[in-house]
Amino acid sequence: MKIAPIGTLNTTTAHQEVRFEGEHVSGNLQYSNLDLNRCEFSNVGLKDATFTSCDFRYCRFEDVYFRHAHFRDVDLTGSKFVECNLRRASFSGCDLQYVHFSRCELPYEELISNLRSEPKYRLHGLRVLRLNAESMGDNEWAVKTLRLELRAECEHFYGIVSHKTKYYRDHYNGYARLKYAALWIGHLAQRVFWGYGYRLAPLFAWMVVWIVGWSSVICWSGTLFRTPDGHEERLGWLDAVYAMSSRCTLGSSGYTSVGWLAKASDLTLGVSGAMFIALLAAALYRRIQR
Repeated sequence: MKIAPIGTLNTTTAHQEVRFEGEHVSGNLQYSNLDLNRCEFSNVGLKDATFTSCDFRYCRFEDVYFRHAHFRDVDLTGSKFVECNLRRASFSGCDLQYVHFSRCELPYEELISNLRSEPKYRLHGLRVLRLNAESMGDNEWAVKTLRLELRAECEHFYGIVSHKTKYYRDHYNGYARLKYAALWIGHLAQRVFWGYGYRLAPLFAWMVVWIVGWSSVICWSGTLFRTPDGHEERLGWLDAVYAMSSRCTLGSSGYTSVGWLAKASDLTLGVSGAMFIALLAAALYRRIQR
C-alpha cells in the first residue's frame, strides 16, 4: 500500500488504497468530493476539518484525532474506526452502513441520528455503538444504545414476520418466518412484563395485578380455606390478598387449600412467584453489572 502525507488530500481528490500516517494538521480545513476508497489513516490529526460529499468507503482509521470535525454527506460504508477521538464531531446526511467503532470517543447522538431507518441496518449500527460504549466504560450510553437496539431488533423481527419490505420477502420464508414470529412474541413479552430487565416497574405492576386478580376470584367465588386451627372458612378480600401475596413470595400463608380453585391458585401463584423472584434477581444483577 502506498504511503502519502496528509497534505496531499488537498492536491488531488482521488486516492485508492493509500496509507496516511504520522501527521497532525488543524484549523478550518475544507475537504470536498474526496474519493478515499479503501485507504488507511494511522496516528493522524484532523481537528476542526470539514469533509463534504466525500467517499470514505471501506477505510480504516486508527488513532485519528477528529475532534470538532464535520462530516456532511460523507459515505462511510464499511469503514472501521479504532481508538479514534470523534468527540464533538458532527455528522449530517452521512451513510454509516456497516461502520465499526472500537474503543473510540464518540458523539453518540450525532451518529444515531445518521443511522438508516431500516430496522436491519439500524440494529447493526446501534449494536456497534453499544459495544463501543461498553468497551469505553460509558455505562450511560451503553444502556441508552441497548434500549434502542432492543427496539430495533423487535422491529426487525416484525419486519420478517410481516414481510414488510421486498428484502424480507426475498430472504425470509416458511420456517424462518415461524422462528422469528416466536422471537418477536418473546421480545414483546419481555418488554411488557419486565422491561427487558432494565425497568422494574412493569414486573412489579404485573405481579400486583396477578395477586389482586386471584384474590378477587377467591373472595367472590367463596372458596374455602382451612385455617391453622382446623376451621374451614371463606376469606375476605384483604385476607385473600394477604394469603395470595404470602403464597407468591414466601410459598406459604398458613391457610390450607380445600377446593380445586384454591389448589389452582396455589400452583399458579407458586410458579409465578418463583418466576418473579428469578426475574427480579436477574434485573438487579444487570443493574449491578452496569
